[in-house]
Amino acid sequence: MPYPQHVDEYHVVINGINMINNNNLYPGILVYPSLPIYICSSIIYCSNFIENLFKSNSTLDKLDNLNYPFFKEYIPILSAKLFVYFLSILTMFLISLVALKLSNCYISSITCFILTAFSQLFIYQSRDYINIDLFATFFVTVNIFYFVYFFHNNISNFTLILAGFLTGLAISSKYPHGLIILMYISSITFFNHGSFLKKLLNSLIILITSILTMFFCCPYIFIFFEKWLSEIVRQRQIYKNGWPGYTVDAGLTHFFLQIKQLFLEFGGFAFILFIAGIFFLIKYKRKISIPILVYFFIFIFYFSNHSINFARNLLPQYILYALFASFGFSFLIKYFSKFIHSSIILFVLLCLTCITFPYENAKRIFISANETRNVLHEFINTSLPKGVKIFISKEIGLDISELDDYNISEINFLNEDKKTLNSAVAKIANSKDIFVYPVFCTDMRWPDGIHFANSINQSINGLKSLLYIQGRVGGSHSYIHLSRPGAQVNSSPTSPWGNPSIIVSKGLKVSL
Repeated sequence: MPYPQHVDEYHVVINGINMINNNNLYPGILVYPSLPIYICSSIIYCSNFIENLFKSNSTLDKLDNLNYPFFKEYIPILSAKLFVYFLSILTMFLISLVALKLSNCYISSITCFILTAFSQLFIYQSRDYINIDLFATFFVTVNIFYFVYFFHNNISNFTLILAGFLTGLAISSKYPHGLIILMYISSITFFNHGSFLKKLLNSLIILITSILTMFFCCPYIFIFFEKWLSEIVRQRQIYKNGWPGYTVDAGLTHFFLQIKQLFLEFGGFAFILFIAGIFFLIKYKRKISIPILVYFFIFIFYFSNHSINFARNLLPQYILYALFASFGFSFLIKYFSKFIHSSIILFVLLCLTCITFPYENAKRIFISANETRNVLHEFINTSLPKGVKIFISKEIGLDISELDDYNISEINFLNEDKKTLNSAVAKIANSKDIFVYPVFCTDMRWPDGIHFANSINQSINGLKSLLYIQGRVGGSHSYIHLSRPGAQVNSSPTSPWGNPSIIVSKGLKVSL
């Protein structure tokens, strides 16, 4: 079932649907760039329109009937998810073509594709939910593909304008990745002939074109400039101060943490390939590789100056890491084939890469964690007698459409303030019926609210435990742990992240 896995999907999809229903282009949120919202809402609208063309009944599904969270695969929403899948595959294909162009080696291209496919972060962003990071990664990859194949050796007014347009698309997907412009500017500055004024003019053409593109893709950040600026400043402050559960020391400590996370993403030998790839690129492909490396490292340094460690913000860097490692693979084969047969070198490198690859990451790629509400659904259908009375907390957000064999009653365990226990829960509490409710928690950005969740949890006690399902514990690759195992209090929707911890008991005791 398509239970939501991340709050970003809510921002992208619901804001897009609201925009359609309100017949305007206001994206509903300005701290997120508008382009992913516009793209997804266009797909949702067209899919919904086409779906309704083939319906014979007079009652057509309308987008204003789609509420979050979604409890079935609505075709319009599924269409947007499939588009994200398509972008991820296209990203892998384009970065593999870049590897082929720079190395002139099919082994490098195949290695790049495989390493990208085995990035736990990339697959999670591609598969589990609609998000803006995948859009940003795609447009950064398009910029790199364009730079390698067309821009670096053919600078004209047309190629400059097109570079600015592609940069604008990256900015309009996620603002900080506008730093991709440094790839073009460093190429113009250090590797092209011409006077200082000519280089400055060429750089300005790209900059101005990117701003105009951003204006076209995100018009409301200019229409409501002060509102946009205040949201950006507020977000910047959060990133500067840290986020409980994701906070690290800004600066070199954070930088080395990012490198460590890249190291652990693909394994020890892949890191050696990454270093070798950078070395050989600088030695043999300096004109093309240095501008790409400028963007790669400056973005990591930029992000490391913040106190928040969100690995997903560096998703394009993970793709480039795979690209550089693939060069190391091919160049080491070429270098050592002078002494040993290339097939033996290939076999050794493959073995070393496989042996050192973190198989726990690979397991997460191929085996998704069970959504706890799906586990609950299966338990009810297989372990509880038909017709039994079941009280289910609405905060879980469970799809009850296929539980017709049971006497289901949904009830809000929280009051409207989302901070206190609903007194109606005490009225239904008894020792004979089944009760299903979550462990309540709080959004760790506002840790002062934890006492609300603790108070509610202490007020609810199951009499006879039948099942406990542990929810997701978040964090940045196990370095920093952010326990988010339940349905959030003081949040709407109550549990936007999915995978809440769930308790099933026979009988319930409530103390108000």
